[in-house]
Amino acid sequence: MNREKIIDRALKIVTEGKEELITENPLLGALLRAGLAKYLFSDSSVNAIKSMVGLGTPPTQSLKKIGLNVKADDTDIEEYLKDDELSKSEREELGLEDDDFSEFVSEDDFRFYTKILKGLGVPLSKSNYFFLYGIAQTEFTKAKFNPFATTMKMPNSEQFGNNTAGVQSYSTENEGIKATVDTMKLKYYKGIVNAMKENDGSDFANELENTAEMWVISPWGTKTLMPTIHGYIEGNDPKPKPISR
Repeated sequence: MNREKIIDRALKIVTEGKEELITENPLLGALLRAGLAKYLFSDSSVNAIKSMVGLGTPPTQSLKKIGLNVKADDTDIEEYLKDDELSKSEREELGLEDDDFSEFVSEDDFRFYTKILKGLGVPLSKSNYFFLYGIAQTEFTKAKFNPFATTMKMPNSEQFGNNTAGVQSYSTENEGIKATVDTMKLKYYKGIVNAMKENDGSDFANELENTAEMWVISPWGTKTLMPTIHGYIEGNDPKPKPISR
C-alpha cells in the first residue's frame, strides 16, 4: 500500500460520519492530510503503521494524540486496515497472512472486477482476478466503465470514439458490469466461463494459463493476452489501466 492510500484510509476513518466537512472544505481536508502524512511517515513510520493496525499502541489513542477525534473503536480501525490493499511484503512485515490480489488496482476498480466475477458465478480466486487484470492490461481501452472493450449495446451506452469494432462507453458502473457479464455469458464464451468456474486458486499458474488460452481461441481473441499472462505466472505484477469513469 503506498503512502497516499494509507493517508486516504486514515482520513476516511477520522472523518467517518462527517465526510461532508472534507468535501465542502478542501482546505480542512488538505490540513488533515498534511497532519496525517507527517504523523504516519516520520522517522518512525514503521512503528506508526504497526500501531495503526493494532500491533502497538491502540490506534484510537495514537490518532487522538495528534488532535483527531476518532469515532471508530480500535477493532473497527484494525479490521478496516487489515484488508487486501496491503502488498504481500507489507502484510508479511505486519504479521498478516492470506494471499493478496487487490493491491494492483484501486478500491473502485477492485469492486468492479469483483462484481464481474460474482455476476459470472465464479470463484473470487487469484487466478480469476489476474485473468481479468490481464484482459484489461492488454485491451488498454479508455472507453467508460468498459475495461475489456465490450461491444454490447446498452440503453444508455454509446460508441467509443471512431473504433470500427463498436466498442461501447457505458453511462454507469452498473451498466458496464452488466454488459460485460451478459457478453461473457453468451454461448461463444462458454468455455471461458467454465474454465473460470474451476479456478479455485489451488494451481494458480495452470488455472491462469488455461483460462487465457480459452480467451485467445474465442471470438474475443485478444492475441496479446498470452505474453501478459505468462509474465504474471513468472512473477510480474499486473498493470491494468485504471477503469475510465
